[in-house]
Amino acid sequence: MLIENTFDFTKNDQITLKLITKEEIIANFLALEDDFLVVKYPLVATKTKKGVHLFPYILTTHMEEKIRLHKNHILLVAKPVDEAKKTFKEAITRSLGEENDIT
Repeated sequence: MLIENTFDFTKNDQITLKLITKEEIIANFLALEDDFLVVKYPLVATKTKKGVHLFPYILTTHMEEKIRLHKNHILLVAKPVDEAKKTFKEAITRSLGEENDIT
């Protein structure tokens, strides 16, 4: 598996994922478990006329839920740029409220 050999993220790092379905996700990394990458707060990046916007990746569950993505569905994992991290934190804070810590 490609992830084990090159993965250098720690718990609560923001990561960018590119899936085989062409979706690009930014999320908080939690763990590698067997054949799964575990994240929370997954947001999908979507390009609009006003630029890139982040929307919930899964609409029918709470953002704080742990999401397990099978490694076979992940093309790459990368560190997001600072602007993406800032936008991610703002989106999560808007959704959860100011009093919540997203780590």
